Amino acid sequence: MILVCDDDADVKKHVKRVIARLSPKEEVITVNSCGELIDLLVIKEDEGVYPDLIMIDLIMPRLTGIECIEMLKFRFPLIPSVAMSAISDENIIAEIYAAGFNGFLHKGFFNKDNFEIQIESAIHLWINNPKPNWITYNKSR
Repeated sequence: MILVCDDDADVKKHVKRVIARLSPKEEVITVNSCGELIDLLVIKEDEGVYPDLIMIDLIMPRLTGIECIEMLKFRFPLIPSVAMSAISDENIIAEIYAAGFNGFLHKGFFNKDNFEIQIESAIHLWINNPKPNWITYNKSR
């Protein structure tokens, strides 16, 4: 399962379409805000289900992507997360990794092919690798 958090409906559709083409069996759930993402993760945790990857837009209403990941990494440190943004300033990218993101995708809609290649790389890196043992991890907390 991949969770995509972005307030732009077109971005969510595009990401979902690319993932469906690259990994048809992978469930993709989209949310509009970091608050919705946090609520969904808590519900999934109660069900004993954890996402394989979380993709979060940096510029979001109320909570930014960086504020969101700082909260999530405290509770869900083993879930890989990727920041998405049209901003590619070096200082922002450094802040992204310092906050706890595992990767960065530059949305750059002037070049959709490049964005799709980045999504494909993220899927191969985090989806095709062994998953953490959540039961063992939760017992040790």
